[in-house]
Parts: sequence; C-alpha cells; structure tokens
Amino acid sequence: MTEKHADRDHYLNGGSSIARRKYCRGSLKMELPFWKIEDSTDDSTLGTRIHECGELLIPTALANWNKEDKFEGAPTLKDYTEEEYEAGKNYCLDILRLVGAKAPNCAWVSEQRFDIDSELELGGTADFAWGYIQKFEEFEAEHEKEFSELVLSLIDFYDGKRDNGKMPKDLKVGHIWDYKNGTIPHNAKTSDQVRQYIAGLQHKLGSNGKRPFDVIFGHIYGPNFRDRSLITSIVAYTANEIKEILVEQKQIAEEALGLHGDGPLKLHAGDWCFFCKAKAECREFDKTVKQKAALIIDQFDAKYEVLKKAKTPKDLEDIKIEEILKTKTDEEIKEFWIHTEFFTKAINAVKEYIRMRHLSGKPIDGLKVVQGTTRRIYKKDLDDLGVGKLLQDMGIEKPWQKVVRNLTDVEKELTTKFKEQGLKVKEAKLKAENLLLAVVERTTPSLAIVLDSENDPRDSIEVINKQKALEILSAESVK
Repeated sequence: MTEKHADRDHYLNGGSSIARRKYCRGSLKMELPFWKIEDSTDDSTLGTRIHECGELLIPTALANWNKEDKFEGAPTLKDYTEEEYEAGKNYCLDILRLVGAKAPNCAWVSEQRFDIDSELELGGTADFAWGYIQKFEEFEAEHEKEFSELVLSLIDFYDGKRDNGKMPKDLKVGHIWDYKNGTIPHNAKTSDQVRQYIAGLQHKLGSNGKRPFDVIFGHIYGPNFRDRSLITSIVAYTANEIKEILVEQKQIAEEALGLHGDGPLKLHAGDWCFFCKAKAECREFDKTVKQKAALIIDQFDAKYEVLKKAKTPKDLEDIKIEEILKTKTDEEIKEFWIHTEFFTKAINAVKEYIRMRHLSGKPIDGLKVVQGTTRRIYKKDLDDLGVGKLLQDMGIEKPWQKVVRNLTDVEKELTTKFKEQGLKVKEAKLKAENLLLAVVERTTPSLAIVLDSENDPRDSIEVINKQKALEILSAESVK
C-alpha cells in the first residue's frame, strides 16, 4: 500500500488531466499558476474515501475467499461512515467478482503510481492493479463472447495458428480499476485516463526485463449516490495496442509542455473544461460559454430578430455569434438568469415533448429515453402504523421512531437475527428480503433523457408505441 490519495501531488500530465492535454494543448500552460489550488468536489472526496475503504477491506475478503461472508472479521474502520463502509465493500466485491476464482493467487497493488515518464510529468495513480498468468485456452473460453475481437487479435498476433509452435501456453493478464463517484457519466472505452493507467501498468510492470502483459483490462466503477444508480464499463487492449497508447501519451505530454514550440499550444473549449483549474481565466472557455448563453437568449426572447430569421437548426448554426454578443450586456445576461423559472418550465415542456416523441415510436435523432433507477419504499396502501405492526410481528423490537425506520436498517436487523438463528449470510439476507416483500415495493422508474453517445453505455428503452411503454413502465401519462 502506498501513500494516501490526499498526501500526493498529481502529475501535470496525469490521468485526471490527460484528456484536457489531448484536446486543448494549451491547457497546461494556462493551469500552471493555479495548479496548487484545491479543486476537489464533495463527490470526488466521497469517491476517494470509498475506494480507500475498499482498499483496506480487500485483504480480509481474500483471506475469506472460501467463506460466504467475505468480510468476516473485517476491521471496524471507525474513520469511515456506514455509507462509505458499505460502498467500499460493494466496490471490493465487484473487483473480486470480475477477477473470479483467480483472485487468491493474483498479484495486486492499490493506490499504485505508474510513472510513464517523470521528466514529462506523465503518469497517474490507479485505485487497483491486478495481474496473473492464465492459460490461453482458459482466457479464450472466458472472454470469447464479450471480447471476441480481442481474442482474435491475440491469435492473429501469433500468426493465427495454434500448432505452429508460436502460440503461447499462457498469457500475462492485467487489470486496472478506477472509481468514479458523482453524476458525470464515464465510459472506460472512451476514457483517456483509463488508457493512461493501462499504459502505465505495462511500463511499470511489463518492461525493463519484465514479461510484458499480453492484455490489460481497464474498468470504471461508477456509482451515483444521488439517484442510487451504478454504471460500470470495461475495455481491453493488447500489448501492441498499448505500445501505440504509450507513444500517443508521450506525444501529448511533449506538446503540452511546449517541447515542440508554442505552435501546438492552442486553446480549445469542450467537455474536458469541466475540471480545468484555469477555466475562469480562459478566453476560449469564456467565449464558448457566452456563445451558448447568447444562443439561449436569442431562442427564448422573441424581441431579438435572429429568432425570427432562424427557421431551422442549420440557420442557428450559421448565425454570427460574435455579432450577437456585441449587442448583449452583462445586465441582459443577468436578466436572462433572473427568468430561470420561466426557462425551467420551458425546458420541462421540451423534455415532456421528447418523451412523448420517443414513446410514440418517433424518437428525435441523437437523443434517447432510458429507464431511470427505482428505490424500495413501504407499500403505498399501508400507513406507518400498519407497516410498524407488521415489522413488529417479524421480530423488529422498535419499528417506530419519529418515523418508520429506513429499509436498510430494518433489513440489517432482520438479517442479523436470522444469522443468530443459525442461517448462513446469504440465506439470512434472502429470508429478510422475502419477509419484507409484505411491506415493500419499488418506485416507478423515471424516464431520463440523455445524449446518445459512447460515454453513456445504457441501452435505450425499446418501445413499440406509447401505450405499450406506459403498460411496461407504469409511467405517468403523457398528454
């Protein structure tokens, strides 16, 4: 185990900033004066504490590999809240599930800094890195469905023949994990940060006389504590592909540091600006934000002639934003902000229209409606008194507080009682869940509108028509 996340500095071309360097070569020069400014968010701080908690729990889980309760005898971890502790356990279990039966025999490190090139300030710290040797036949059987192209690439690399003496008997396989907490969607398949960690693992533990990894998997584990959703994603690269990533990473770092002159150090605004320390001072970011603000103002306020002239989205694209900005003052933008209640109503109306279009089988190109998450609640046809009485009959000694106790607490108490009666952990938990069905139901999932992009791996809801969708989801009626 190495230094704690909070005790180390990030590289200028590290995992959390490499995407900015890739798409905005001048970002490093802009950020340097602000580099020491603390920019952690509540979400990132919580995520750090959770993956540190998981790091402390993994040794216990591995020691209890053959037991049902992987965390039997685990340290109390008094420095963490119950929510952080449970989330850390879930993260730990997800890692062990993906590594599978190989886990007890794996080599693994946590909070490992992978220095690709210290002179270029290039490298990052992955939450976890695992490695093991696996027979080729076992690897093929395990991954031929989800990663068929990967398996074929490995076979092609060895001349596509199994009997030519070049096919390896086994493969050196690596895995890296990155924990993402918050509301911003992340996808391992498009993550430059994951690519850097994979390249770093190969550079650190697969070079300089060490056997190279034949393949490395990159995982993102992304829970959202606001809506209780969980999005996970995975990508895999062969040794040849990782060589290309290393070359790309070094080129990005060199250009960001100005080693090829100031020519490439251009500023370019985009999604990667979100975590940039210098965005408040960046002219390109300011220009982009004002362009968006101007378009919104001109679309909502009919007194501007541009709205009357624009008949199609293409017309809006052709508008000379710079000319419009000259007519806008800070007071006008402030006035626009004051009218957010109106705009919120307008946006909600647009959302409802998009939902209606999708449910009627005519979705708008580039948008999709996906099923949101649900949560457990006590059944609506039972009042608090009725729920409390039923819980009391189940053996809950104090079902009433100022309000009925939350479901998690109730389920834990029931599970503990059943374990004390001699049931195994899974059996006790299952019995508690089944018993609670008498008072529990799930909320109706919401319909969320998101950009149809590679960054969101969720599948779009498939519907035949609006009525069918309403029957499937029991969604609210759409007028």
